[in-house]
Amino acid sequence: MTEHIASQHACQDTVTIILRGYFGRHLPDGRRTMVLSLADAPTPRAAMARLSVPAGAVGLVLINREQATIDTPLHAGDTLELLPLLGGG
Repeated sequence: MTEHIASQHACQDTVTIILRGYFGRHLPDGRRTMVLSLADAPTPRAAMARLSVPAGAVGLVLINREQATIDTPLHAGDTLELLPLLGGG
């Protein structure tokens, strides 16, 4: 499985995952960005499973800064952002 912490632009066969808010705790060393192989993350749902982010905790899914669903297909070079649900009143 190809995986590394993002330190450069995404390669042709990868997607960049950005975890916002407390989701950052799912990555090592307090980082908020990771690059995954497209084969390991063909959809946001698959990326969430790979990173142990519970689907019920996700409030907003963005692909290339556009709102998407957890089952929207990802493409090479995409940037996926996952934002947690926010509470309050």
